[in-house]
Amino acid sequence: EFADGCSSFLALFDLLLPLSPVYNKPAEEATLEFLLTDYDLIYGRRKQLELEIQEAFLRFMACTLKGYRSYLMPITQAPSETTTDSSSLFNLQGFLKSRDRANQKFYALLTKTQLFTQFIEECSFVSDRQSSLEFFDGCVEK
Repeated sequence: EFADGCSSFLALFDLLLPLSPVYNKPAEEATLEFLLTDYDLIYGRRKQLELEIQEAFLRFMACTLKGYRSYLMPITQAPSETTTDSSSLFNLQGFLKSRDRANQKFYALLTKTQLFTQFIEECSFVSDRQSSLEFFDGCVEK
């Protein structure tokens, strides 16, 4: 999306160039400087909002999954179809029982998602996302 915004800005700039002889130099420079500053402010604010949303979501997920590691089950056999099934990797019933009764429906639905299953698999096996998982665990512990 940044590329789209940048190309739009460049297209506007290209339209501005033929008009430059009409304007005196100081006014043109002031206008261009204002446009660049305005664009930087808008883009910077957008990035700031994106970061704030990511942070809020991370805090929510860390709070939601607090203590999940204690429900991971040890791998005792070589990987096979049954040993890699999420029910053999995670004590789902124990996890659900540990959650507030008022939120049981939410947790039941959450734990049925593909994303949750993938998360449990990545926590259980060696993953290329190990550093991300360690970061998340650090957030969960806070």
